[in-house]
Amino acid sequence: MKSQISSQVFIYIFAAIIISITLLVGFKVIDSLRRTAYQKSINDFKMSLASLIETRAFEYGSVEKVKLNLPSEFSEVCFVNSDFIVATGEIENYPLIKDSVDSGTRENIFLITNTIADSFFIDTLEVGDGFLCIKNNNGIKVRVEGIGNKARLSDDS
Repeated sequence: MKSQISSQVFIYIFAAIIISITLLVGFKVIDSLRRTAYQKSINDFKMSLASLIETRAFEYGSVEKVKLNLPSEFSEVCFVNSDFIVATGEIENYPLIKDSVDSGTRENIFLITNTIADSFFIDTLEVGDGFLCIKNNNGIKVRVEGIGNKARLSDDS
C-alpha cells in the first residue's frame, strides 16, 4: 500500500514537470514568434521607405503621396538631412537626435518610442526644412518629390 502511494506521488511529480517544461517551451516559442513579427514589420517599413525614396530620387519632378505602415510600437518617425546644421527649433525637443546629428553619425531616419528605438540611413533622402517628425497614426503619410539625385520628403497629413 505504501509503495502504491509513493508511485502515485512520483507520477504526479513527473506529470507536473512535463507540463511545466511544455508551458515554458511554448512561451519561449510564442515570444520568439512575436519578436520575429515585430522585426519583420520594422524591416518592411525600412524597405518600403527606401524603395519609395530611391525610386523617386532620379525621376525629376515626379511626386508621390503614400501612406507607409509603421508598427504601432513607434509613436513617430523623424527625418533629418545628413548635412543638416543643427540650429534651434523643433530638433531641440529631440536631444538624442540632435546629439546624433552633431556627432556626424550616418543616420537620417529615427524611429521613436519613448526614446530612439531604431535608426538607419538612406543616402538619397532630403528633408525640405532639414528636420521633420511625423506622428504615427496607424502609419505615416508622406509626400516624396524627385529632385534629380535625391528625393525630397515632406509630411502629407
